[in-house]
Amino acid sequence: MLWRILHDLSLTRADLVRARFLQTGLHYSEVAAFLIQLGLVRATASRVTRTADLGDTDEALKLGLLQRLIARDTPLRTHMNKFLGEFKSVNGGYEIVMDTEKRRRFGGIRNLLLELEFLERDFDKPRYWVCPQYLAQFIETKSVFVTTPIELRAILRAREKLGRDAELAVIKFEQHRLRHCRYLADRIKHVAGENVSIGYDILSFTETTKRRFDDRLIEVKAVSPIDWRFYWSRNEVESARIHGPNYFLYLVPVSKGGFDIRSVRIIQNPFRRVYENIDSWVRQEEVASFWPAEAILRQRQ
Repeated sequence: MLWRILHDLSLTRADLVRARFLQTGLHYSEVAAFLIQLGLVRATASRVTRTADLGDTDEALKLGLLQRLIARDTPLRTHMNKFLGEFKSVNGGYEIVMDTEKRRRFGGIRNLLLELEFLERDFDKPRYWVCPQYLAQFIETKSVFVTTPIELRAILRAREKLGRDAELAVIKFEQHRLRHCRYLADRIKHVAGENVSIGYDILSFTETTKRRFDDRLIEVKAVSPIDWRFYWSRNEVESARIHGPNYFLYLVPVSKGGFDIRSVRIIQNPFRRVYENIDSWVRQEEVASFWPAEAILRQRQ
């Protein structure tokens, strides 16, 4: 409601915004403070203004709020991480059963995540689970709070299953893309099922002229629709560098029904268009290798 008021009013005087909100809403100060904390609203003694454009639909607003909740380092993010840390792996998903203590501690963030459709609920008992389209994002967030080897193994299994299922979805996508060239569609190969160190997941093809084609080496990444973040191993990056325009990244957003294959983002030559493109992609190095310098000297001798 507040977001739309700020969008519709030409004069966003603080007293006018507050009065308009209180005509039909409650807790203006708390709502405004929440959006300010997320960096979406700026407030002074005289003005309240939006600092971002999250679109005009409910879906876009919910997605934008989730992105800020997860991406920004705020006290609310800390509280949410504690809440998500309580979820357990069950049948390939993650869920929580909230007892009285958990409801006392996390009732507010639970209600917010239900409103934003990050969570779904069981109406027969206090059980909640992460919606499938946000599972990829949740797995990455959860991994920060791993405390036991059992939890780590569960996260690794969930991540591996998500990646494998995305690869299978892309194989079907490629078979459909090449349906008019049966001789090519039949040759598509799931190479990651045989060799995980080759640097890409699927061997497919790109038609150049009639009866002529180039190899299309596809690396598949299942991504969250919140931020489209993915992890790229050193081996995969090197493979992308070597193969150049024959190497493709397929970023597949996870959806409620599995994968939103219609929204797949296909990036040809990602070494140039992603790895070297620091203006359009944020790169964060999270793993580094170290070894003693004398080992290098001994090898050279």
